[in-house]
Amino acid sequence: MNKREHLYGFIIIFAVVFGVYLYTVAPSLSFWDCGEYIACAHSLGVPHPPGSPLHVLIRKIFTLIPFGREIGFRANMLSVLGRSIDSRVYMAYTGESDRADKEN
Repeated sequence: MNKREHLYGFIIIFAVVFGVYLYTVAPSLSFWDCGEYIACAHSLGVPHPPGSPLHVLIRKIFTLIPFGREIGFRANMLSVLGRSIDSRVYMAYTGESDRADKEN
């Protein structure tokens, strides 16, 4: 595969996964720890000992981006974006392992 095909593959996989996650994202707070993490990100608190400071700081950045009406929706967009990128990384990894298996 050349670089152009990899780019098209990335765009297609990213768009499909992003669309599905965006369609199913919680519009506000949901049950259990999700609401706690969103509240801690908004106030820069500590959710659980020992906490997850990097996750809280990144989620705080997403709560500051001005889209959507609810803070919970903005914070949940971190998961949407993260899973969309993860799916493409997974596809690239499995494609490389398939290619290595064919060479052996």
